[in-house]
Amino acid sequence: MKPAAGDTIARRLYAALDGRDATAVAAVLDDASVLHLAGASGLAGDYQGGEAIIGLLRRMAELTGGSLRYGAARPVADARGRTVLMGRTSAIRRDRRLDTDVTIAVTVGGGVVREAWVFCLDQAACDGFWA
Repeated sequence: MKPAAGDTIARRLYAALDGRDATAVAAVLDDASVLHLAGASGLAGDYQGGEAIIGLLRRMAELTGGSLRYGAARPVADARGRTVLMGRTSAIRRDRRLDTDVTIAVTVGGGVVREAWVFCLDQAACDGFWA
């Protein structure tokens, strides 16, 4: 069965994140794209537009010395341009280590990501890591 367009674009986004490929991330975003990073850390919040989203990703890479990784993702839901991916994220920052499941819910429209929500399974651990 051929993957739906939303699933394909969501997987491209996740693969680009894992590969730390800003060009590939930018290819699936536009000025109206919004990324919502859940939690209560200083990085949590809403980022609109490719430039802001890539800026967040660069900041995260900087804070982790490039150790931030997104493990293999698997789609768990896909309907009407919405895809939910489950994966794993890990990183090292100073004396802290992050290793938790992550869920990314992506809405696609017009061939790009319209909205993405990022949640950690252990949100308290994510918040503490990015604090």
